[in-house]
Amino acid sequence: MDILLLDSDQERRKRLLEAIDLLGCVRSIRLCGTLAETRTMARHGSFTVALVGPEVPEHSLAAITFLRGLLPSTLLIAYDGFDRYDASKQQRILDAGANAVFDIRFSAMKIAMLLRPLLQGSVDEMESTVQSVAA
Repeated sequence: MDILLLDSDQERRKRLLEAIDLLGCVRSIRLCGTLAETRTMARHGSFTVALVGPEVPEHSLAAITFLRGLLPSTLLIAYDGFDRYDASKQQRILDAGANAVFDIRFSAMKIAMLLRPLLQGSVDEMESTVQSVAA
């Protein structure tokens, strides 16, 4: 599984890398801080999952919409810090094209537990594609 991580904040990156390490099913992780870097990386390969942070230099909703157009078959997961009254903010992120949203303030273990079922679906889809091509 190839993961794209779009976030300019080192602390959030560190927590996500810890969570991804707990998953154990990742082949490569590409780190980007801007959409320009993301565009360059997308030209050189595809990604199974893209994780999008809240404070990229571009507006995060615009970044999600851009990534959905650039990587239409990629599982797009956004994260931010949310209050319990932020349901409308989460819905706007989903409406912009994200497949899922989670709170970055969770521990690495909790993030891994939330990501595992989402990523498992991606792995299952890839395996069924590989099996049908091999048959």
